[in-house]
Amino acid sequence: MILEILIIFCMLGMCSAFISYFIDFCFGEGNIFEKYYLFLLTYIEPRYKWLFKILGGCNICLNFWVSLFIFVIYFFMINVKVIYFIPYIGFSVITSLYLNLKAKLL
Repeated sequence: MILEILIIFCMLGMCSAFISYFIDFCFGEGNIFEKYYLFLLTYIEPRYKWLFKILGGCNICLNFWVSLFIFVIYFFMINVKVIYFIPYIGFSVITSLYLNLKAKLL
């Protein structure tokens, strides 16, 4: 039972990493969130660097908030224990780090 739940959370962690990576891709030039990212760079980053990272300036920081949002939805859907958040967020961050490293090497 515990192994099945851990496998499910690892899969959810991978999905949340891909979602945050996709959102980061959408911030690029010519994509749908380009104007939002330019707004962040122009108005938010000079004044509030910590808020800039949370709102999309840092893919790892954005990944944490996407993962938290997905976990909260999953928590209320099937009422799992909060302790499963630790392996879930760990796997999500490791996957996100791998995706960022792979993207920089290409």
